[in-house]
Amino acid sequence: MGYKQFYKNKNVYMAEDNKHIKEIWQDITEGAEVLEDAKNGIKMRKLDDGTVLRLRKTSSSGGSAIDIG
Repeated sequence: MGYKQFYKNKNVYMAEDNKHIKEIWQDITEGAEVLEDAKNGIKMRKLDDGTVLRLRKTSSSGGSAIDIG
């Protein structure tokens, strides 16, 4: 997919750009349950195994971010 591991945290991967984040989001949320968006505009989805995914428009690295957990 073209991502690389973030050197400061082995649980963080860097995407090429926000377009790449959107492509990853679409791939990993396909068929997921749509949850109500958070008040701050964070999109949320729930996978069959109960994992909740969150798409944030901003992050400390400056771009969008997907939180898994």
